[in-house]
Order: sequence, then C-alpha cells, then structure tokens
Amino acid sequence: MLPQLYLFRLSLLKNLLLTASFFSILISLLSSFELFPIYGIYRIVLYIYGISTFIGYVVLLKNGFLYKRVVDFAIFGSVVVFAMMTYSVRDDEFRLVWFFLTAFASYILGGSKYGAVVTLSIVSILIYMYSYYDLALSSYAIFTFVCALVVFNLFAYVFLQKIQNDEALLQQRIQEAVEKQKNQEQFLLRQHRMASLGEMIDAIAHQWRQPLMQSSMVIYNIQEEMEEKSIQDSYITNKLDELVELNSHMSHTIDDFRTLLKTDKQKEAFDISTVIKETVTLLKNSLKDIHILYPTQEYKISSYKSEMIQVFIILISNAIEAFVNRDIKDAKIEIDIQTHKQYISIHITDNAGGIDSVYQDKIFEPYFSTKTKDGGSGLGLYIAKIIVEQSMKGVLSYHSVEGGSVFEIRIPNV
Repeated sequence: MLPQLYLFRLSLLKNLLLTASFFSILISLLSSFELFPIYGIYRIVLYIYGISTFIGYVVLLKNGFLYKRVVDFAIFGSVVVFAMMTYSVRDDEFRLVWFFLTAFASYILGGSKYGAVVTLSIVSILIYMYSYYDLALSSYAIFTFVCALVVFNLFAYVFLQKIQNDEALLQQRIQEAVEKQKNQEQFLLRQHRMASLGEMIDAIAHQWRQPLMQSSMVIYNIQEEMEEKSIQDSYITNKLDELVELNSHMSHTIDDFRTLLKTDKQKEAFDISTVIKETVTLLKNSLKDIHILYPTQEYKISSYKSEMIQVFIILISNAIEAFVNRDIKDAKIEIDIQTHKQYISIHITDNAGGIDSVYQDKIFEPYFSTKTKDGGSGLGLYIAKIIVEQSMKGVLSYHSVEGGSVFEIRIPNV
C-alpha cells in the first residue's frame, strides 16, 4: 500500500503541473497578441515551459512511479523560467514571489532536505544575477526576500520533519496493530481447530448412532432365533454379512470426515441409483415399516460416492426419526432424480408432517435441532449441507409440501 503522504504529493504535483501549463500557455498566447507585456526569447521559453509541464502531467497519469523525475524536471524548469523572468520582466516588482512559491513547492513535493537544496540554489542565483545584471530591484528588496526565504525555510523544515515523523510513527502503530491482529487470528485459529475437533467427534457419534442401533437389532434378531432353536446357517451368515457391512460403513464414516474439507480428493464416476440402493440396504432394518420408492434407471455422475452416501443416510435417517417420533402410519419416502443441462436434481420427499415454518430457516445451522429432548445433536443437516455445497459444489435446499418435506440436492452435471 502506498503511503498517504506520497499520494498527497502525487495529487498536488499533478494539479501544480496542470495549473502551470495552463497559465504559461495562456500568458504566452496573450503576449503574442500584445495583450500582455512579455517579449522576445522569454515568450518562447514560457511556451516551452507550458508544453513541458503538460507533458509531465500526462506522464504522471500513465506512470506515477516516475514522480521523482517529474519533480526534478518541474522544479528545475521553474527555477530557470523564473530566473529569466526576473531578468526580462522589469515592470513586475513582485516577480521574486515566484521563487518563493518554487521553494515552497520543493519542500512539499520533495521533503525538507530537497527544499533546502532548492532554496540555497535560488539564493545563489539571485545573488549572482544581482551582482552582474541590472534587475531593476533595490538591494533592500533582495535582502528582504532572502530574509523571508530563510525564515520560511526554518518553519518549513521543522513542519515537514514533524509530518514525516508522525507518518513514521503511524506506520509503526499500523504495523503493531497488524501484528496484534495476526496473533489474535492465530489464537482464534487454534481455538477453532479445537472446536472443530469436538464437532468432528460429535458428528462421527451422530453418524454412528444409526449403524450401532441397526447392529443391535441384528444381534437381537440372532438371539431370538437362537432362543427358538430354529436358526439356520444361512440366516447367521446373512446377519453376519450385515454386521460386517455396518462396521465397514462406520469405518468409512471416519475416513469421510477426515477428508471432508480437503481439496485434493479424487472424484469418481458412479450411478446415483446404485448409491441410493446401497444406502437403503444399510438402513433396511430401520426401513421395515416404511415404504421407500427410488428410481432404478441409471444416472451417471462424477463426484464423491462415499460422501453422497453420507448425505442420503442423513436425509433418510431424519425422515425415519420423524416417522417414529410422530407415529406416522403409511410412512413413505420417495426419491426422484431429474437431469438438467447444468445439473442433476435429486428430490427426497416424505410424508412425516414437515418442519414447522418457524424453524425452516434454521435447520441447516450447526447444533440446531427440534429433537434435543430425544438426543438430537443438530449436526446432521449441517454436515449434509457442507458436503453438498463445499465438497460437491452443489446446493442443498428444503421446502415443505402438504403433510411432509422435500429436500432437494442439486449437483453440477459435469
């Protein structure tokens, strides 16, 4: 970021160049029509000065980093022009004032040391000209001007040093504030990481709850069969396969959460209908009394399969919990897939009574749950939204229908 003092000086220099160019050319033109008492070579020099200062203005507009060179050119040109004016325009008794303004501009544009050098040069030029040429100025006028210039230099030097010191102090304080903010950000980042670790543990626990419940049901079923002594080897084999599949899913859940927000994950091509079927298989013990409809037609997409399963488990499990909590008869879940040019749309509709309109704007917020008394963590839909929108670059939304809910997943069709 450019210092404010530099920006101020750059703006001031542009305005001074434009003003000097305008009045120099104007006076030269007026003198050409004998409307202003300037003659000879000085008129030509004034023309050149006016054009040159305008060129300097244009150069600054295109490249502000040439500031130092333009300042040198402008101050040097001004000293030369005003020296010629002091010698040529004898009718102007106040022409030394222009040297005063040049010294003032050099202090503002170049700093205290630069201004002191320019002022010393002006005094040397005036003393030389007064000593060898008739300037039509009294020694008293020259002496008064030099004394005023010295006094001005003292004020200008102290004043600019104060400004530069204040700017340096301000920059130091800004740097200290930036460092302090960085330290605070690092502290907050460490706190966030610790909080994220807790969220991750809560999220895994949330996703394990359903498979653990299903595993318990499988074990309970085996115990019932054993008590009735009608158990068959094929039945045990099927149940053991279910347990293995559930345990595998729980293991994948940990891996999924570990890589949830990573950007180097690899996409894979898979069929959405197959993913839905695998999800239904994982949840089949909980879906015994629920009629679920889903398409069998193939819908290929390139995305993250395990995360898609995770989203379906969250959304379908939420519907299952609503059916159980509200004791819904003739429970039904319908999944519909539609293909569009830019995206694939998946609608998951249930007849579990829907979500109260008061809560609909909050359902995707972390730790918000309408089932806190029943052990709801409020993380499920939050996690699903992160997966769909941050990982898959899609959109997860909700709207209610008569007697139920619809969750829509939109995933880019690329």
